[in-house]
Amino acid sequence: MTGFDSPGLLLHLLDITEDQVYAVDFDTASIIECNEGAQRALGYSRKELIGLTLWDLDAALSPDKTLQDVRDLFGQLDVTMTVRSRHRRKDGSTFPVEIRGRTSMIDGHPIQIAICRDITAQRMVERQLEDSRRQLELLVRSLPGVVYRYELGPPARVLWLDDRFETLTGFPAEEFRSGERTLASLVAPEDYERVAREIRALADSGGGALDLTYELVQASGARRIIRDSATVAPGESPGDPPTVEGITFDVTERVEQERVLRDAWLAEHERYEFVVAASGQIVYEWDIANERISWGGSLKEVLGFTELQHHYAPRDALARVHPEDRARVIQEVRGSVSTLGRVALEYRHRHADGGYRWVWHHAVYEHDASGKPVRAAGVLQDITQRKQLDAQISSAQRMETIGALAGGVAHDVNNYLTTILGNVDIALMRLGDRSQWPELE
Repeated sequence: MTGFDSPGLLLHLLDITEDQVYAVDFDTASIIECNEGAQRALGYSRKELIGLTLWDLDAALSPDKTLQDVRDLFGQLDVTMTVRSRHRRKDGSTFPVEIRGRTSMIDGHPIQIAICRDITAQRMVERQLEDSRRQLELLVRSLPGVVYRYELGPPARVLWLDDRFETLTGFPAEEFRSGERTLASLVAPEDYERVAREIRALADSGGGALDLTYELVQASGARRIIRDSATVAPGESPGDPPTVEGITFDVTERVEQERVLRDAWLAEHERYEFVVAASGQIVYEWDIANERISWGGSLKEVLGFTELQHHYAPRDALARVHPEDRARVIQEVRGSVSTLGRVALEYRHRHADGGYRWVWHHAVYEHDASGKPVRAAGVLQDITQRKQLDAQISSAQRMETIGALAGGVAHDVNNYLTTILGNVDIALMRLGDRSQWPELE
């Protein structure tokens, strides 16, 4: 016995393997030798197996197959062939096998050596993988976007791409899978540098979430607005390129709708600003919960402030109310807000020049479920001229009243004097002695 030339050692090695090993007479397709693995797998003894034909063992070999058909399959000398089939046990049950067969000339006679492996567990895993693949495809097709996965490279290599990519781009998905076309070639030239820079920066920093919007150029030359929601991940092993996987959404219609709505809002806002400016009023919105207030309208024209200059915490608003009006303003605001949810009052507000202007202040408040005010919106209108006119009218009315009073008093005095003078004239007429007249005069 010289090392591996020993037939006994070879038979021992064949017996300890779990695979089934057969030697088949090529002329008769009958078994002339087998190992213990074959006996364990089929439930036969060696004596029972010797002499059985392939038709006895192979459940997938139909009876109409001739010996020549089998020879055609494995008949080429010294060429290993691999096929899948099903073997039949002694009890009649069957199981899937993978057969690797090779026909060789041994002692001048063609002998087929077949190694058969039970692939029951493998087939189960394959079925599970196939089920998972189908579920994944179903899930992918139910998504509103196109799913992809690729290596950054260089060169970039597509690992997985949804077939619906052709509907989005006009190019067959297979052209990208095969490397004939790159995903980067679809990005509009004006967006390419920005997109590439953001992806590479994220890959260099160890990966993370990616959200990109850019224009994609279709096969027809038309453009679509695309949003990529993806994840950049480092390679599985050191030296492997990073991968990018995510979903591409066509957001062209949505962006167009947003543009139309934005333009409509801007137009409406411009009309609103125009009307507010024409009214000469100051408008404001007060976020009470977050203590933020924003101003608009004729702030500069009425109070001499820009919005930046007039920016202050709402709690400091009373500092700009005339000291003589503050107590009244506090009382009226508290009472109106809690009972009516709105405020309407007049007071003096400090101007940028240090003086004060009379304003009419009207506001509406929103409350939360507990009744606490959380938001307010209102207007301030300059009523200084009206107040001055009211003061002038009031002054004129006072003068008119005084004049009327003075006129009435003069009339009454004149009546008394007339009576007195009349009585004097009568007395003079009755006195005949003129020497007494001077005393009456």
